Amino acid sequence: MNTNSFTVCVLAAALALCTIAAPAAEAGSTAANGAPVTRARLLTQARAAIHADHKLSVAVLWTNAVPKKQNATAGPALTSLRQAAADRKRRGIRIRLVSERFRILTLRLDTTYTTATATISDRQVVRPYHAKGGPLGKPITLDEHARLTLHRVGRSSRFVVWKVS
Repeated sequence: MNTNSFTVCVLAAALALCTIAAPAAEAGSTAANGAPVTRARLLTQARAAIHADHKLSVAVLWTNAVPKKQNATAGPALTSLRQAAADRKRRGIRIRLVSERFRILTLRLDTTYTTATATISDRQVVRPYHAKGGPLGKPITLDEHARLTLHRVGRSSRFVVWKVS
């Protein structure tokens, strides 16, 4: 084997290694705690953000108040949650969740690992109440589907729900 073909083989092997290692490197190298940020970890964190956002949304239906500090929701999603809570509060209505079946149907990270999209399904039975406590009519069955856009928080592995459509 001559020197030129050896150089080509070495360069080809190095290029192949770079191509294979690229997704792990793009995932963000290390988190604030020093743990490596992998695609699987990012997906787990995105899933956790979706569940935390859902828990917050259910709590806000009953209390009509969005906590000042919370980690699951930001941007336009937080703005619309606050507006809906203020509107229900102004009308004197609270919503109690009777039952539900919340599922994440799809969850995908984009190629830069900075945003994710999810499709969720939430079949709910809810009952409206007066602000002072008495029920308003009968329970209502809802079958909601939504597309969530999540944004990654800096170089950490944490995500927030940014937009609901």
